[in-house]
Amino acid sequence: MKKLFQNPVFAVFLTVLLVVGSTLISANLKLTRACERVTDGFYSGVRRQASAGQAIRTLCTDAEQMIIIGDNYGIDTAPLSADTSALKQAVAWNNPDIAAVYAAFDPFYTKLKILENELTHKDLSDRHSEQMAGLSQEIAECRAQIDGSGYNESVSTFLRKNNRFPTRQFAELFGINYPAYFA
Repeated sequence: MKKLFQNPVFAVFLTVLLVVGSTLISANLKLTRACERVTDGFYSGVRRQASAGQAIRTLCTDAEQMIIIGDNYGIDTAPLSADTSALKQAVAWNNPDIAAVYAAFDPFYTKLKILENELTHKDLSDRHSEQMAGLSQEIAECRAQIDGSGYNESVSTFLRKNNRFPTRQFAELFGINYPAYFA
């Protein structure tokens, strides 16, 4: 065994193996951190812009308030209630699977807008009319915050930089999931 370590060919091979191994580990950590930074931007905001994640949480609160109003007027709110619960679960603990968050958001938002439309065409009490006006404004602001959050742009920037050979193959080899668009 001692002769093996004294062999210059083995020493070169071992050195190359250590350098390649440490480079792969370092690249893996660096790429994983870059993916996490992009995904974290969904919840914390991108470049000082408002957070899409916080806007979604606000929409869930607005939906719960609209569900209470809708129930008072005999509107079936069970589908929106179920979608609200699913969306709240999807954004719980800052879920890094943004595609799953969008899969929960899309049907939720469609049903939210349907209920909003139904309620604005109902003969509501003054108190509920005033509450709905505020909720409608907040829903529009939240949607604008989501659309203007800069998250999808940060995903595009990341993909332009990292979605090419050999980085993409390296990510697939090590099971690194690239950030997904919120769309």
